[in-house]
Amino acid sequence: MWKRRVVEDVTFGLAQEVALRQRYQKDGFGLESAFGNERQARARIEELKRKFGLSEADIRLVQNIAKVGAQEKITWQVYAKGGKGVNVFLPGS
Repeated sequence: MWKRRVVEDVTFGLAQEVALRQRYQKDGFGLESAFGNERQARARIEELKRKFGLSEADIRLVQNIAKVGAQEKITWQVYAKGGKGVNVFLPGS
């Protein structure tokens, strides 16, 4: 049977990150947490599924790549559907 995976997006820099966040907010998703590595982000996703009964469709995983000086900084952001018992950041709500 086909299993749906968590939606994954990649953003490069602040402008793309903000645009994606706004699109997710229109779809009812808010920022739940952010991590410095993928393993921690995926562990949090599994925890959200167990603790709150979220499905793959209720979660988004975003890798943001930003330039900090001459180096790249990678952040893994977990978004979750609002109103499912999870505390998420939804500006204006």
